Amino acid sequence: MRTLAILFALALAANALAQGGPPAATKQALPKVVLLGDSVREHYAPFVAELLAGKAVVGTPKVNGGDTGKLLSNLNEWAVKEQPDVVHFNSGIHDTKRDQKTGKYNVPPEKYEANLREIVKRLRAEAKAKLVFALSTPLIDERTKGYWKTRSYQLFNASVMDYNVIALRVMKELDVPVNDLSAALGDAKESARLHDSGGIHFTEEGSKKLAAAVAAVIIKHLPARGAGTQALSLKTESFDRDPGWEGHHNRIAPEMPLIVTQDFGYSATNHAGKSAGEIGGSIQRSTTPALYAAEIPMKTLDDKFSASGSFTVTKSQPGAGVFFGFFNSNQPGGSGRPIGSLGLDFDFEGKGGRLATRLITNTNKSCGTFITPYLPGKFRPTPIKNDGTRYNWTLAYDPEAASGNGQFTFTMRSDTHTIQDYGTLPQNSEEEAQARFPNTKTFTVDLTPGFRKEGATFDRFGVLNMMKSGGVATMFFDDVMIDGRAEDFSKDPRWIAVGNRTTYEDREVVGAHDFGFSAKTNNAGGTAGEIGGGLWRSGDYGYYADRIGPLNLEQRLEARGKVKLVTAGPDSDMHIGWFSSAIKNKSPDETGNFIGIHVGGPTRIGHYFIPQFATATGTKGKVDSGPVLTPGKLFDWSLVYDPTAGGGNGEMRVTLGTESVTLALKPGQKKQGATLDRFGLFTSQAGGQMVKIFLDDVSYTAAP
Repeated sequence: MRTLAILFALALAANALAQGGPPAATKQALPKVVLLGDSVREHYAPFVAELLAGKAVVGTPKVNGGDTGKLLSNLNEWAVKEQPDVVHFNSGIHDTKRDQKTGKYNVPPEKYEANLREIVKRLRAEAKAKLVFALSTPLIDERTKGYWKTRSYQLFNASVMDYNVIALRVMKELDVPVNDLSAALGDAKESARLHDSGGIHFTEEGSKKLAAAVAAVIIKHLPARGAGTQALSLKTESFDRDPGWEGHHNRIAPEMPLIVTQDFGYSATNHAGKSAGEIGGSIQRSTTPALYAAEIPMKTLDDKFSASGSFTVTKSQPGAGVFFGFFNSNQPGGSGRPIGSLGLDFDFEGKGGRLATRLITNTNKSCGTFITPYLPGKFRPTPIKNDGTRYNWTLAYDPEAASGNGQFTFTMRSDTHTIQDYGTLPQNSEEEAQARFPNTKTFTVDLTPGFRKEGATFDRFGVLNMMKSGGVATMFFDDVMIDGRAEDFSKDPRWIAVGNRTTYEDREVVGAHDFGFSAKTNNAGGTAGEIGGGLWRSGDYGYYADRIGPLNLEQRLEARGKVKLVTAGPDSDMHIGWFSSAIKNKSPDETGNFIGIHVGGPTRIGHYFIPQFATATGTKGKVDSGPVLTPGKLFDWSLVYDPTAGGGNGEMRVTLGTESVTLALKPGQKKQGATLDRFGLFTSQAGGQMVKIFLDDVSYTAAP
C-alpha cells in the first residue's frame, strides 16, 4: 500500500506551486507530518493540511485507521516508511465497540493499553518521529441509538471516556504529549452543536475546529526548517496600490434596497403646540445625517444652557429613531446617536416609542437616563403614544452642579397621558415602571468626575435623524425655547436644512459590510490608499486579511501602523490582528485562534483599543479597559506579543498614541496554542451597529 506516499507527493507539489518552486526544493524545506486515526481524523485531516500549508507537508491514509490492532498492523505503511518528523495519532473509539450479544469489547482494556505501548515503541524506534497522541472525541448517545439497529456492535460515550483515561495514563508514563480534542470542542452544549446528527462525527465547522487544535499542537513540535529558509519577517503595506488581500463577506450588497425618504422641516400644521406652525414631519433613520436645526452660539460643557418645548408623535414604524436637542453640526454619519449632543433620544416600534435623555461627548462617551421604562431584554415597553398625544418637556444643564462635575435635569409631563397600565409586572419591572414617566416626571443626571473634561461642543439645536438604517417616525415639535428665548414658528424660521427633503437608496444597511482596500480615501494616511470601511456587528462574519502563516503562540508577533475611527454607533465593535481562516461562519474571537486588538466598549466609554486573544481550545482573554479611540482623530498604534514575557507565559502589549495596556496570559494558556494564518480586520456577530475605521502604513509579522 502506497496511499500515504502518493498523498505526500501531491502535498509536496501543492506546496511547491504555492511557493513558486519545484517539488524537490519544497520537500527539502518542509517537515513531514503524518495524521493517523479513525473517521473523525479523515474529516479534519484536509483542513489540517490547509492550515499547515507552507509550514509542513501533511500525509494521512485515505482509509479509516480503526482500532489499535489495525493501526499496529499498518504502522509500517502508514507511518514508518515515510520517516515523518511528527506523527499525530489516535485510536480508541473502535476499540470500545461492544458486541450486542456478548457485551465483549472489540479490544479489551488491557489489550488496548498493550497496543498503545507497542505503537509508541515502534514509532519511536522505527520512524524516529516526535509523537502526539489525540484523545478520542466524545459521542452523543441519544443521537447514535438508531445507528446500532443495523450493526452487530454498539458504542457508548462512557466507554470512550474510560479508554481515554487509559490512554492518558499510558501517554503520561511514556512522556508522549496529549492533544485533548474534547477540550477543543468546548463545553457539552457547544460540543453537541458541533456534532452532526449521527452523534459520532462532526459538522464542517466542528471538523475545522478540531483541525485548528491539531495544527496548533503540531506546530509546536515541528523541527526547525533547513538552510536557506527565511525567518519570520515584519511585512509592511503602505496601500499605495491594492495589496491583494483575501476578502470574505467583506463587501455585502443589501438583499433589499432601502429607500430613504426624508420629509421634515417647517410645517404650517398644528399638531404639537398652542397654535399653527411647528417643525417636524416624516423622519427616517439612516446612516446618512438629515437635519433641520437652528444655528446657535457655540456651547460647551463649561456653559450653562437650557431648552424646553412640546412634541407629539402621529405615526411610527419599528426601528425608527429621532434626536431633538443640542448637537454638533459635524456629524460623520453611521454613529447611531449623534456624537457631541445633549437632548431627547427617541426609539420607536409600531405601537409607540421610548425616550431617553443623553449627553454624548466629542469623544463618543455617553451618559444619561431613560425617561420611559427600560430593562434590557426584560422590560422594554413603548409608552410614548403615537396617536397625537402632546407632551411638554424641559432640559437644563448646569456645569457647576454635582460638586462642579456638571449635571443635567429633564422634566416631562402630559395633560392627557397621566397614567400607564402595564398590567401585573414582576417586582423589578414594577419598580422600573414607578421610576419612569408618567409616574416620575423629573430626572437628574450627575456627570461623573472627569466626564465633563471629555468635552462637547454644540452649535445646532433641532431635529436630527438617528444614524442607523431603520424605519420612519412622523412627529412634530413646537413651543420651543432656547435659553429662555422663544422660537417663532408662526412663519418659516429658516433653520439650517440638510438632507431633510429628499429620497435616495441607502446602501449602508444593517449587516451590509463594506470594508477592504480603499484606493481613493486617506483617512489614516497622508496619501490616498488605505484599508478599512464599515464593519457591522450584525450579519455574516466577514474579514479582509493577508495570508501570513501559519504562525503560533510560541513566536513573537508585532504589528504597528496608523488608525482613525471615523464613526461608530453604540453596541458596535471589530477586531484587528492575526487569526485563523479555517472557520468561515463565525468570528475567531468566539471560535478560537486569534491574537490581536478589540475595538469596542460600553457606550459610557466609547471604543477601547485593547489586546484580546482566543486560543485553539477557545480560551479567551481580554483586559477590562485601556486606551480609547477618539472619532476623527488619527493615532499611531502598535501591538507586541512576546511569548517569553510574563514569566514565560506570554504577554500582549497594545499602545495607542501615548497610552499602553498589557494583557498577561495565564499559566497554561500559551500551551493551548493557536494557528494563525491571516492578518487583517474581521467583524463581530453579537448584533449591533457599525464601526467605520481605517488603517494605513501597517507593518506586521508574517511567515515566508
